[in-house]
Amino acid sequence: MLLIECGSVWTHASLLGMAEGHCRLLARADAPTTGMSPLADVTIGIRNVLTQLEYITGRRLFFQGAILSPEVETGDGVDGVALLTSVGGPLRIMAVGPGLDVWGASLRRAFASLATEIMLPPGMNPEAYPLFRSSGSAPSATPHVMLLLGPGPDALASPEARDALERAAQFVNSLLTSESGVRSGPMLLFLGSMEEQAIIRRHLAGRDIVAVEPPPPAQAGQLASVLAQIYEHTNLTPLPAYHYARAWVSTPPLSATTGLGRVVRFLSQRYNMNVLAVNVGASSTLAVGATAQGNLFVTQAHQLGVRQGAGALARRAGLSAIARWLPFEMTEDYLQEAIIQRMLHPRMLPITPAELAVDHALAHESLRLIVEQGASLGGVGELPHVDVIIGTGGILANAPRPGQAALMMLDAVQPRGVTSLVIDAAQVMTALGGASLLDRMAAADAVDMDAVQIQLGTCISAVGAPPQGEPAVRAVLQYADGHRHTTEVLPGSIELLPLGMGQHARLLLYPSPGVDVGMGPGQPAQAGQPIEGGRLGVIIDARGRPLELPADPEQRLARLRQWQAAMGI
Repeated sequence: MLLIECGSVWTHASLLGMAEGHCRLLARADAPTTGMSPLADVTIGIRNVLTQLEYITGRRLFFQGAILSPEVETGDGVDGVALLTSVGGPLRIMAVGPGLDVWGASLRRAFASLATEIMLPPGMNPEAYPLFRSSGSAPSATPHVMLLLGPGPDALASPEARDALERAAQFVNSLLTSESGVRSGPMLLFLGSMEEQAIIRRHLAGRDIVAVEPPPPAQAGQLASVLAQIYEHTNLTPLPAYHYARAWVSTPPLSATTGLGRVVRFLSQRYNMNVLAVNVGASSTLAVGATAQGNLFVTQAHQLGVRQGAGALARRAGLSAIARWLPFEMTEDYLQEAIIQRMLHPRMLPITPAELAVDHALAHESLRLIVEQGASLGGVGELPHVDVIIGTGGILANAPRPGQAALMMLDAVQPRGVTSLVIDAAQVMTALGGASLLDRMAAADAVDMDAVQIQLGTCISAVGAPPQGEPAVRAVLQYADGHRHTTEVLPGSIELLPLGMGQHARLLLYPSPGVDVGMGPGQPAQAGQPIEGGRLGVIIDARGRPLELPADPEQRLARLRQWQAAMGI
C-alpha cells in the first residue's frame, strides 16, 4: 500500500508491505508540497516523493503519468493508494437556527473526526454559544457550508419554535443573497425533520438544500459522510492539479484530522486505554483523544503552528508567553524577527541550539493553548484520564533528545496519575488512518508495529504540596534481579529513574501527606504489574498541577534549566 499525505509544507509518502508475515512500514520519504506558486501543482511534490521511494526501494511506482497499480509480476507498483491532506485547510461551517442550543454538543461530536471550523453569523455573541466558538477564522472569512438547524424533536408543536425556524430561514436567505439580488454563497445543509424541511424550503425556494434527517447523534455517520464529500468539493478540488492526484488514488481522500482520529480510536479500543495524540504542524495544531469505549474527542486550531501559523500564535498568546519557555533571555524584538523568518521560510530547519529552542518554545505554547481550548470548549478536555500520550508530527518526532519531546508533551497536557509517553518516530500515524480504508487488518498490523514503537517512558505525576522540608514522593524501583533503586523527589522538580527499553520493574510510590500519585493524598501506590521502561526510563513529575513558572526571570531560567538537565537535555 502507498500512503500519500499532503501537508501545508511537506508531502510525505509511506510504503507498506508484507515482511515476515506482518504488514510493516518498508520505506518513507518527504518532499516539499507544491500547492502554491511558483509551481502551483500538488502533483509535482507527490512525484518528487515517489521518486525518492523508488530510489530507496528499487521498486517502480510511477509509470506513464500515473501511479502503477495494482502490483505487477515484476514486483513494481502497489495494490492500493490512499491520499490524506491538510493543505486545503478546514471546512468552515456557519451554524444558525433554533437548534443551536439543542444540537450544539452533539454536532461537536459529529464533526470531531473532520477538519471543520464552526462559525457563528455576524452579530451573534460567541459567549452565548461556546461550543460553536470559532477556533481562529477571521470574522470576514467566507464559510463553505451554511448549516441550518431545526428546533429539535417535537419542537414544532410550539408556535415559538415554528416562528424561530421561519426567521432563521429568512435570515439565511438574506445572507445568501447579494446586494444585487443574485443568489450566491456557500452550500446549504439542513438538519431536521421532514416537516421542518417543508417550512424552510418555502423560504428558500429554488435553492439546493442538502438535508439530513433526523439530526445527530442518531445519524452522525451520515452527516460525516455528507461533510466529507463537501470537504473534497470545496477544499480539495480547487487545489492546483488536484484532479490528477485524485485519479491516482484508490479511495476517497481523507483529511489529516480524520486519519489521525481513526488510528487513535483503534489504539484506545485495542488496548482498553484512554489515548491522546498531539501534533504540532507548520500551520495548525491538533489534539485527538479517544476512550476505551470508542468516544472520540478532537480539538484543533488551524492557524496555530510553528511556521506559517507562528504569527497567529504570537498574536493569540503574546510574545512573552512564548518567550517564557526559552531557557535563555531573548528580547521580544529578536523573537518577533525569528517568528517572521519562520513564516517567510516555512521549510527552514534549525541549525543552532537557539533556533531549536525557539521552535520548541512555539510548540510548547501551541500545545498548551490547544489543550486549554479543549478544556474550555469540550474536545480533548472531556477525556477523563490520559493513559497514553502519543506525540506525532515533525517537531516532536525529530526532537534531537527524547527529553525534549517528553517535556513538550508533559508541559502542555499536564497529565495526572500514571501516563505512558510514546513518540511516532516514523510519522506514520496519520497516514495509517488512510490505510484502514484499503485493508483494515493490514493497517492494524502496521499501527501495532510501526506507529508506537518509541516508548519514552512511564510518567508518574505527583500532585499536591508536601509539608515544609519534606520530599513530594519517595519512589522505589524493584528490578527483576532483586536489587532496588530509591529516589526522593523534591516538590517542583522532575526526576528520572533508570529503566531501559524492554526492561520491566515493579514501582512503589510513597507520597508525603497532601501529595497524590493517583490513589488519594498521602496514599502509597504500587503498580499491579511490572511497568515497562523506555528511552528516558521512569519519569517522576513533582512539579505540581497546574504547572506554573516563576514570575522572576532569574528563577524561571533556573527552573527551566533544572528541568532540562534532569531530562538529559
